[in-house]
Amino acid sequence: MKINELMELVGEHYDDAGTNAYWDYSESRCVDNMHGDTLAEFVAREINDTFEPEATTDEQLEEAIRVMQSARNQLNALIAGLEEAATRVARG
Repeated sequence: MKINELMELVGEHYDDAGTNAYWDYSESRCVDNMHGDTLAEFVAREINDTFEPEATTDEQLEEAIRVMQSARNQLNALIAGLEEAATRVARG
């Protein structure tokens, strides 16, 4: 699997294919864009940064899954912390 193929797959499954706004398929690289979807930018950059051209398709997909799961775990921890703070504020 080539990086463009992986980014196409990511783009198919990200809302509104927002990750495509941060990927230049003709040059196979991330681009700066004022699109405004910083999560899409993060996803595109994280997939690109962890892509290993010599890895098998299975290894590439496993790594992409791993880094997205790590991001999800970090976001879940952040959400839990914010919810806990909101509960404390509501209780006064």
